Amino acid sequence: MSKRILIIGVHTYNSGKTRVAAQIMDYLQNNDASGEYFKPLSAHNFWHNYSHSENCLESSSLHSKDAAYVRRFYESKLPLEISNPVHRLYAPALTERPLASLPSTLAIAGMDSVLVMQRFSHPKDDAIESTNLLAKELIDSDSVLFSKENAEKMTGDAVVESISTFSEAHAFEEGMLEGHIGDSFDWVEERADIVVIEAFNDTVWPWEELTNVDSIIAVSPGQAFRFDPERMLKAVQISTYSNASIREVSFSQVSDLIKPISKMRVYPKTGLRKQDIERLVQI
Repeated sequence: MSKRILIIGVHTYNSGKTRVAAQIMDYLQNNDASGEYFKPLSAHNFWHNYSHSENCLESSSLHSKDAAYVRRFYESKLPLEISNPVHRLYAPALTERPLASLPSTLAIAGMDSVLVMQRFSHPKDDAIESTNLLAKELIDSDSVLFSKENAEKMTGDAVVESISTFSEAHAFEEGMLEGHIGDSFDWVEERADIVVIEAFNDTVWPWEELTNVDSIIAVSPGQAFRFDPERMLKAVQISTYSNASIREVSFSQVSDLIKPISKMRVYPKTGLRKQDIERLVQI
């Protein structure tokens, strides 16, 4: 089993997780250590992150902006779809008048964030198998700022499943997410001595079948905190509501239940200090 370093965010957005992950991967690369980065679940908005959307179109691959960024700092042995097995794509609604509602539960996150596509990937028989959920009715009727041509480019060779409601998307996710993430992570671990796992937004525990990690770092602007992994997992389990998933628990829900074991500064230009990274990876 590889050494597992879990990076979580104190805040929903802009905590600085990805920058810390990139810094650790850069350190491993420069010290000839076998390391891989794993982003189990991610999402982006077609409009608000259009430069990244263009990259996805050019590569015929729907993937995480963060995962693509971190790969600039180390040479990965794995396909990006395995390092980032699940990714959602949102796009703005196109309506007849301003502030009009779109009659679809796929717009549950708001009119500027309609779920139009979601990719699930995992290794199968030494190849990659991907399934893309696609809001075909909304796309074909020009109800969203995401065209049929865009969808075809991003889909590539993936299997396509049409969705028209949020409940359909949720059902697919419940049936596929844990298995695809778990299968992909097993592949990653087999090929690295150290795996840096970056959680989604401010969620604490990325997936149910992740039973343990070696280090946990909670990142916020200017500082990062180390937590005891076993105590953190217990705090997450206590904070999980009945019939809810452990991966839905946010840092704010557990912050009063557990104290950090150490604190590190994150500097504006240089990030973590070298000695702090050395303690984390212990190579």
